[in-house]
Amino acid sequence: DGDAVQYHGIAAVVDKDEASSFLASELNADALLLLTDAKGVIPVEEWNKNRNSQPPSGDSIVRELHVERVNLADYASGSMRPKLSAAVRFVKHGPERPRMNDGAPFAAIGNLEDALDILRGKSGTRIVRE
Repeated sequence: DGDAVQYHGIAAVVDKDEASSFLASELNADALLLLTDAKGVIPVEEWNKNRNSQPPSGDSIVRELHVERVNLADYASGSMRPKLSAAVRFVKHGPERPRMNDGAPFAAIGNLEDALDILRGKSGTRIVRE
């Protein structure tokens, strides 16, 4: 049949953090949890101090980050930068009147095992509007 449509595949990579952020925004979610094996975002100063000798332990994490103060360039592209980028995007473009967190959307990064505590604000790192 001369009218047959032909499809050609292409290689593509979908960033799971950015895709999650986009989906959460489209669903008008109140919160975005980005769960990983880290306890949260390690302070930039600790990361930079220990980067050349040994990775930071993760015992010290930032409890809250304001989107306006997050400098993505401070974080390595293979570490927390993709998660922080997705979190910032969600918080900036999230719902105007969410049902949780005193009326402001938030994102949080932390350990999968601590998901409920992260949602409650007792664990992980929260990314919020000013």
